[in-house]
Order: sequence, then structure tokens, then C-alpha cells
Amino acid sequence: MTYDHTQPDVIRRARALQGRIQIFLPLISSLADPLIELIEKRGAHPEGLEALLQDVAKWVAQPVPKPTEPDDERPPEALRERIAAMRPSAEALASLDGALLANALWRLQQVVDVWQDIRPLRSAILHNACEWRPRFRHWRLGGTERFFDRGLMLFSTGIAVSAIIVACSLWIESG
Repeated sequence: MTYDHTQPDVIRRARALQGRIQIFLPLISSLADPLIELIEKRGAHPEGLEALLQDVAKWVAQPVPKPTEPDDERPPEALRERIAAMRPSAEALASLDGALLANALWRLQQVVDVWQDIRPLRSAILHNACEWRPRFRHWRLGGTERFFDRGLMLFSTGIAVSAIIVACSLWIESG
């Protein structure tokens, strides 16, 4: 992913943004599963969960800050505090509802962390700003090495070579 006349910082930020966007949708999907099970199928409505989800959605929908406008760090910190306050106790984790709630809150925490990286990265790329510090460092994002199935590659090569030999043999024999 190289671009003509691009600064190395922009390319580095673009790769970091790409990695975080690649993981954002799977995080949302993994957040939806325990929420669907907890709320829709089991009928549990933990107090404050819906308001917390709405506040996270509002924060995610906010526009990208301009470099002249500092991005307010309070919303993600306040969301993290609310998530921590809602975590079930050790005794509550023994029940399925408590385990589902803990899983959903853990995933929501990851969503907040990833989005907190995406917002300033988008701003840094759009406005060519130079300062950005990552928040989400739990997983390696945007793998750089490809996986090669050498056995399948060898099998495919053998089939192609065999097909060429059979075709050439038939052509030679048919004159």
C-alpha cells in the first residue's frame, strides 16, 4: 500500500486505521451476540445497559474533530467508568445472565478502545496532523504476512503439470 508523493507518516497512519477498521466490525458483531441472547432471548434488561449502548452509539456517530478543535477525552473515559460500574460481581458470573453481561461489557470496552483510536487517526489523516497515540494494543492489527498452504500449492501444481502432460501426449498421439 504505497502512494505517490505520500509522506511515510500518512502511510503508517493509514495502515493503523485500516487495521482498526478491519477489527471494528467483528467487534460489533461479537458484541451483538451476547446482547441478543441476554435481552431478546432471555428477557433480561440490566439497569442502565440500554442507556449505555445509546451513549456509545451517540459518541461513535460524532463527526471527526478538526485539528483546531481538541477531541474531548472525557466521553470515552466516562463510558469506561460506566462499563466498569456495570460489571457483575464474581457471584453473579456463576449465572448465565451474569456471564453474558460480563461478555457484552468486555466487548463494549473493546469497541470503545478501538473507536477511540479510529477518531484521532481519521482526523490525523484528513488534516495531516502529526500527533497520535494508540489506545487499543491488545491484538496485532492488520497482519502483514500471508498464509501459504504449501500442500495445496504442491497439489495444484501437480494437477496442472499432469494436465499439460496428458494434453501434450494426446496431441502427439493424434498426429
